[in-house]
Amino acid sequence: MSQFLRPDSNVTQTNFTGGYTAIDESSPSDADKAYANAENTTCVLEVGLSNPSGTPGVGTATARYRYAKTDLSGVENLSGFIPTLTVGIYQGATLITSQSAPDPAAMATQTWTPDLSGVTDWTNVRARFTVGTTRSVKPSTPSQRGVAITWFELEVPDSVPGIMAATEAKDVFAAVGVLETTGSFAATEARDAFAGAGNVQTAGSMAATEAPDTFFAEYPEIELPTYGSPFICMRCGFRCKGSELRKEWTGARVCNACWDPKPEDLKPPRIKPEGVPKRNSSPEPEPRFVAINEITRDDL
Repeated sequence: MSQFLRPDSNVTQTNFTGGYTAIDESSPSDADKAYANAENTTCVLEVGLSNPSGTPGVGTATARYRYAKTDLSGVENLSGFIPTLTVGIYQGATLITSQSAPDPAAMATQTWTPDLSGVTDWTNVRARFTVGTTRSVKPSTPSQRGVAITWFELEVPDSVPGIMAATEAKDVFAAVGVLETTGSFAATEARDAFAGAGNVQTAGSMAATEAPDTFFAEYPEIELPTYGSPFICMRCGFRCKGSELRKEWTGARVCNACWDPKPEDLKPPRIKPEGVPKRNSSPEPEPRFVAINEITRDDL
């Protein structure tokens, strides 16, 4: 999939007749044109381009434009000097890449695959057309020939669904169904929370945040924790913090909700051998033997 960026404003217009409205059609049209109108001087038309939907994905970009050699009133004229046309793609005032167009002749469409990997701000992308003059033979009456441009478009790859930019902490996603993103979320100072039943669709990619972003769908009560190392409960399979896991009598590490104490009937009985004195008990007295006739009837 692709999206198309087309002229939507004039940034600089020097020695040019007709501005962005002459070259902004969705399909090629020579009905109107923007053309260089000055003699022996540099002519510049710089136009702003429409913003893409989200950040374009990685891939080949293609620029297309129609142009022809004209006189200074915009009428196609192939005689005289050979003017030069340079097409540049800018981010603001910074040149990203440019192309020296083939020598203009009759009206034709030129295709170019510019390297736009240097673009970091797609809201400020511009196209600049610069017309100059190259003299091959000095005529008796110097006269500059110009260039007319009738159409321009920049085709870029569509935005990539679900791209996340860097954050200072982890981003956690849990969704039932499909989580799709095709636009942009601006940076926030706290977590962004998105909840919806079924598919969650948003426009664009996520910008950096100062804290983690949490996404959940259909079952908000299963929102996953965003702090601490993620662990898996060996019974329910859900992720949780390591501090929430407990080792069960079975040897499994489970979350608090799944923890089950060992049944009493499986615990070993506490048995003590007979004849073993209790701890800290008094010792038995030594036996005393009575002599014959030591105890009389009166003693009883």
